[in-house]
Formats: sequence, C-alpha cells, structure tokens
Amino acid sequence: IFILTTLFGLWNVKKFSLYNLDGSLLDEKISQLVTDYLENNVKGENFFFVYSGKLSENLIRNISYVKQANISKILPNRINIVLEVYEPRIVSLTEGEKCSLLSIEGILLEELCVDSESKNACCKEESKKSNYIFFESNEVNMSDIEMGKKSLLLMDSFSKIVYIIESFGPKVLEIYIKDGVLDILDENSRIYRFALSEDILVQLSRLFVTLGKVRQDTIQYSIIDVRFERPVLKN
Repeated sequence: IFILTTLFGLWNVKKFSLYNLDGSLLDEKISQLVTDYLENNVKGENFFFVYSGKLSENLIRNISYVKQANISKILPNRINIVLEVYEPRIVSLTEGEKCSLLSIEGILLEELCVDSESKNACCKEESKKSNYIFFESNEVNMSDIEMGKKSLLLMDSFSKIVYIIESFGPKVLEIYIKDGVLDILDENSRIYRFALSEDILVQLSRLFVTLGKVRQDTIQYSIIDVRFERPVLKN
C-alpha cells in the first residue's frame, strides 16, 4: 500500500499553512516571499524527505525578513509554518548613497531606490512615506552575520537608545552619525547626542536618568548631550 500511495503521489507535499508567531496576520509581502520559496523548493517533494530543521534554516537563510521558523508536518502532505519575522523600522543611507530597509535590530531586509538617480532624496522620501526612522552615515557599514543575514554595525546599541527615548513618549524620526558623534532626533526636533568613542551603555544610563528628571520637573529642552559625566541640557 505504501508503495502504491507513493507512486500516486499521496506523500508529495501539496499544502502549506503560514502563521505569525505573535498571532497577527502575516504581512502580505512576507507571505508571498515564503510561499514562492515553498512552491519552488518544497512543493512536490516526498513528505518524509522534508526535514523540519533544514527547512527552517533554509527559510531563515533565503528570506531576509524571517527571524525564526517553526515547522510542523501533518500527514499525509501538509506543512505548517509559524514565523517570527523582522519588522521594518529604519531606512538607512550609508556606504556612499546606498539605501536600505532595516529592522530595528539593524538587519538588512531589502535594498531601496536601486534605480533612482538621486539616492539621497529617494531614501528620505521612502522614510517619510512609510513613517520609518531615517538613518544616515558614511561611518558605519553592513557586515555579514550568522544564517546568511547582513546587519548594520552598532545598530543593536542604537535600538536600545530608540527604545529608551520612545518609552518616555516622543517618537524617534532621524539618526545621524558624523565625526564619531551620534545624533538622534525626535518628532519635536529635539536632539539626543552620544559619542561613539565612549561606552554607549554608560551614556544610555545617563540619558535614562536625565529623561526621568526632565519628566519629573517638566524641563524644556532642545538638546540632551550625554557625552559627559554630567549630561548637558540646552533649551
């Protein structure tokens, strides 16, 4: 019977079900990317020769948006996939006018403005259109990391700064690095200034304490400079 059902293709993978780990609807673009990969590389394969661990790794390596993929196989020919995905949050202009879409962790999701003659203007427009953070610098580059991903150097530290600032209310709109100075601008055009040559986490602690005092005392400011042991506030 097994041989007959194999000959008739009963055990050939035919169906896929995709789910988002957080229970929300999977983004249409990501869903299409994953579906296309499965249709081209998995559909029609023998159910017993599709290995969950290998498929999970291949999805992570081949689809930039996929962070983790949990695979379950349902007899006779269905595969269920639960995805944890990177959310786009940053549009970056780096490496001599290279425009990229990044997650908040700095993971490269896709290249933007590839055919544009004015990368700078196009990149800024992409940021505004999608309400993403705009990042600009020629002092940091993409680097290869595990599982075939690329990441913008130092972005993991920057994401912690963004989290702290936004936890106090204002939304971060822009990030710039020039001459070793990191400037983060919020929606009220206020600047949070850091030195890349100093410990970012130490400066982040100063920022957290300062923002707490600013909230408590309702202090107005245009710049918070945490490069110094005693942060400087300017109005």
